[in-house]
Amino acid sequence: MYGLPILAAVGCSLLLLTLFPVGSESASCCLRYRQLRLKCKDTHHYSLQNINGSCDMRAVIFHVGQNFVCADPNRRRTKRLMACLDNKGRTRNRRHS
Repeated sequence: MYGLPILAAVGCSLLLLTLFPVGSESASCCLRYRQLRLKCKDTHHYSLQNINGSCDMRAVIFHVGQNFVCADPNRRRTKRLMACLDNKGRTRNRRHS
């Protein structure tokens, strides 16, 4: 009787973990890109993720509030948002590996 709601809750939790990487200071690893229309004024800063053993894709990690949004570094929209944040001095110069 209680098994189905618990299973659904676990499934939703796993889904959320794949959509937003977890971490206190930065995202641990982007697993896929999100296609959101982020605004420069709402985005705190960004950092870059390179390919390594556990992270198998390059990504730009935008920090929005307490959340992280993983974006494709090759998309025009991503590059525009990065340029806007660079102009405002809101870039993390540290690269995530």
